[in-house]
Parts: sequence; C-alpha cells; structure tokens
Amino acid sequence: LRIKDVDFERQEILVRDGKGGKDRRTMLPASLQQPLREAIARARRLHVADLAAGHGRVWLPHALARKYPNAATEPGWQYVFPSDTLSEDPKSGITRRHHVGEEALSRHLKLAAKRLGLDEIGFKGPQAGDDASEAALTLGKRLSEDLYVTYERSLSGVLGTLYIFYDLSKHLTLRGQTGIQSAVDLIYTVRYD
Repeated sequence: LRIKDVDFERQEILVRDGKGGKDRRTMLPASLQQPLREAIARARRLHVADLAAGHGRVWLPHALARKYPNAATEPGWQYVFPSDTLSEDPKSGITRRHHVGEEALSRHLKLAAKRLGLDEIGFKGPQAGDDASEAALTLGKRLSEDLYVTYERSLSGVLGTLYIFYDLSKHLTLRGQTGIQSAVDLIYTVRYD
C-alpha cells in the first residue's frame, strides 16, 4: 500500500492490480483513519531521514521507474507500512526501504486487535496462482466461551462475509454464514480429536 493510494477526503483506499489486473477502490473505515494518518506520518519521517542519508528511493512497479525517474523519491510512492530497516534490493543492488514483512505485519495486527478489543485481525493474501483480489481482511471477536464472530472482507471491494461459530459441544460446532452465494448457509463441523 502506497501513501498516494489512501484518500482521506473520499474515505477510500485504492487497491492496485486487483482481479484482472484492474485497480479497485474500497472503503476506508472511520475507525482506521487516525491510525492510518499516524502510520503515514511515520513513513514520511522515515523517508525524509532516508533521503538525508542518501537513500529514500522506493521500488516502482512495471516501467514507472524508467518513465518517471524521480518518482521513486516522491513521498506519495513510499509505502504506508515501511520496513524498520534498509536492505539491498537483490535485483538492482540499490539500498532502499521495502514494505514491512509478514512477521512484522502479524505482530502489528495482534497489537491493533488488542487495542480495538478484538481477538483477531488477520490478513489473508492471495494464494499461488490467484490475483490480488483474493486478498482479504478478517476481524474476529469471542463473545462468550461458546460464541465467536468473524467478519471477512475482500480487499477488492467485494461484499464481506459474516461468520458466527457456536460450539454446541466439544466435538460439534454450528457455523452460520452470510455472504455472496446464498443469504445464509448453516454448516456444522464435527471434530474427531
């Protein structure tokens, strides 16, 4: 996610190179605007420091680096969630700050979930062979010992799905699901452990 892809005025995020290679817009929830503003401010501070140290060039997709040679140093092209460290790009040999890695992202998502009073915030990336539209954000909350609720939303802007899990016994779980394929699907799961 690049800084220029977050539009606070229109309250939306541009997801680039989604299904079919198309760009898509998705909503920017009001509850995430302040944390996102803080993340962007941090990214800008890091970028200024990197420029002062002779770095500050970000990797650009496709042929943009050739078409716009100075774009790599512009603040809008910087990652919203940059890595804490600089590293050498194995293809170009240029030292630059890449986006945050999966382990760091997982750590930050757990912290965000705790601050929001949730039990889970997860990001599911596309599987091998899938396009970026398969990526989704998941929010989860345990409401009681037996009741757990999750909401999953595709980052491509497709409608989200609400799941309700109710443990009837140690070995039997009832799952209610709203979504695209049908209004409500009721599924039970039997565990044999």
